[in-house]
Amino acid sequence: MLTLTKLKYVNVSMFEQKRRDHMSAVDSIVGIDEMKQRPFIEEIVKNIKNILIESRETLDRVRYSPVKGVLPETETVRDSLSKVFENTAFLSDIALRFPSIIRPRIKDVKMKTVLVWSVETTKKADLIDETTQKVIHLMEQEMELVPKKEGFINPYGNEKSKEEKMREAVEEMKKKADEKKNKKHDLKIKKGPSMSKSEL
Repeated sequence: MLTLTKLKYVNVSMFEQKRRDHMSAVDSIVGIDEMKQRPFIEEIVKNIKNILIESRETLDRVRYSPVKGVLPETETVRDSLSKVFENTAFLSDIALRFPSIIRPRIKDVKMKTVLVWSVETTKKADLIDETTQKVIHLMEQEMELVPKKEGFINPYGNEKSKEEKMREAVEEMKKKADEKKNKKHDLKIKKGPSMSKSEL
């Protein structure tokens, strides 16, 4: 078996590169127009769900059971396990930044079941860095897969609430109405008073 010490030379650099790719992908998603953002994220989540289900089926076939700090020797099993780590971490990144989009997806029974499994498998294997482990644990709390710790704060949360969006929309409508009213007022002043027939 490959121990954690050997893993450092086999897998860690690849995982770190994947995490950098995840960060770049998340930054790109943040920059997408809000109307296109939701369907784009939902498609990503759908793909992650399929990858996790497929990986679980592969690991279940060989009756894989995580052993702390040990990476399986079989390449197929190792690849499936890597996909579990990578996609669990990536979904956590997205969920923490777009909780209102991801939360309804998690309510899907298949999605929730495979996500809980992937998180537990990742924890038990204990083969990823501490920072990523913390991100996954934050996601568990944000998505209410586990109880939130007292004083829990999502450090990546920059998403506006429905109330905030509604308030901004109302304020924007009021602003446009005021601008339209002012334009009409200015137009009347420029034209000046009209002359009646008796004055002509």
